[in-house]
Amino acid sequence: MMYSGRYYLPKSYRPYGQHTYADIGGPDGYLARLETFAGNSMRGGWERDGNGRRLFCVYSFDTRIAYCYEHGLPHVSPATYDRTTSRHQNLCRAWLGVAYLHPPTLDRAA
Repeated sequence: MMYSGRYYLPKSYRPYGQHTYADIGGPDGYLARLETFAGNSMRGGWERDGNGRRLFCVYSFDTRIAYCYEHGLPHVSPATYDRTTSRHQNLCRAWLGVAYLHPPTLDRAA
């Protein structure tokens, strides 16, 4: 939760640009759900490529470091950057599209 001056706000109510690493990563984070976010010099959102296909792009500062097509596997740039961008790449490797690519299955035996 974020302190807003008078009370704490859940992460869903945080203003754009104030998301933390805890909000961005994790199984229910913005990267896993492929939802638009910005914070910690990192941002992500949906774009279209030259052929009109939708892809979710992640930027560290102004450098695109990862992307994931709407119905495809994520790709994280193998290039080496500074410490902060490397941390962003590791978040992408761990969580980019996890919830989207591997949705939870229902136990039908019960």
